[in-house]
Amino acid sequence: MGCLAICTQISLLIVQSDSEYESDSDSETYVFFKDRPQWADVKPLEQDDGPDPVVAILYADEFKDKMNYFRAIVQLDERSQRAFDLTTEVIKANPANYHAWHFRRLVMDALNLDYQPELAFTHRLAEANPKNYQIWHHRRVVAEKIRSPSNELEFTATQLDHDAKNYHAWTHRHWVVEAFGLWDGQLDYSALLLQRDVRNNSAWNYRYWILSKTNGLDSLAKIDEQLAFAFALIRKAPNNESAWNFVRGVASSRRFGDTPSIEAFCTDLSKSPVHYPYCLGLQVEIQEEKALAGNRDALLELEKLCDKLGNEVDTIRAKYWNYRKVTVRERCPQ
Repeated sequence: MGCLAICTQISLLIVQSDSEYESDSDSETYVFFKDRPQWADVKPLEQDDGPDPVVAILYADEFKDKMNYFRAIVQLDERSQRAFDLTTEVIKANPANYHAWHFRRLVMDALNLDYQPELAFTHRLAEANPKNYQIWHHRRVVAEKIRSPSNELEFTATQLDHDAKNYHAWTHRHWVVEAFGLWDGQLDYSALLLQRDVRNNSAWNYRYWILSKTNGLDSLAKIDEQLAFAFALIRKAPNNESAWNFVRGVASSRRFGDTPSIEAFCTDLSKSPVHYPYCLGLQVEIQEEKALAGNRDALLELEKLCDKLGNEVDTIRAKYWNYRKVTVRERCPQ
């Protein structure tokens, strides 16, 4: 396929993408700004692509019209109601236009407009564009401006129901919870998500974050409670690395010797005819702690585990497991 054909296809794709955003405008009913009496005093500013653009983008006429007047308003730095209304049209045409969002906020602040309705505006846009940076940033600014978490937890929960791995929704939820102190009920929420999908890595991360930001791990009893929670779910999916990392994180403030339930669980799981690499890897760490404290039997057990991992279970990382075995042996007291 020639370069011209490829460029033409790219341009057509861009035009189609732009038109998708214009959900509440129709080419048959759209009124161009030059035909709107309230805009008669504004001279549109065309996009300057230089004298010889390599690939001229074939913007839809409606899209060009909105952007030409938006550029003119920005150049004039006009902060008026009509400028605000124009940003609405521009953003609907392309919700990823960060300049339009920024200018919208400047206009709102200049006119002292109420930010509360922006929640509904961003909600509608997020339904069609759930992973758009600008929408989520604007929503955070709105929460800051109105000094209220409003329905942000419900909003993010809805988005995560659609896509449990939407990192924009997760980042926003982290911020809302910490900014407004909404810690209550968050462990239950993470448990709900993990019951739905034990492999939801984001939910494991969120649960550990909640525990580390509160007093959820300030006693051995609380640590054991979280370990029991994790062990029950690990049995459902022993090869899910996130759950094992959660166990490491929960126990990280203590020695493995202070949390014997971890070794007991790993030992019991190892009785299975199936060998689980993350289980064996954690056992290596447990034996390493003992070996470095002078336990020679633990060093021998560690070497056996590393050999099993390198030769049978996790052969792709054979060199790593041999490295672990050698370095621990070198660090052990003679």
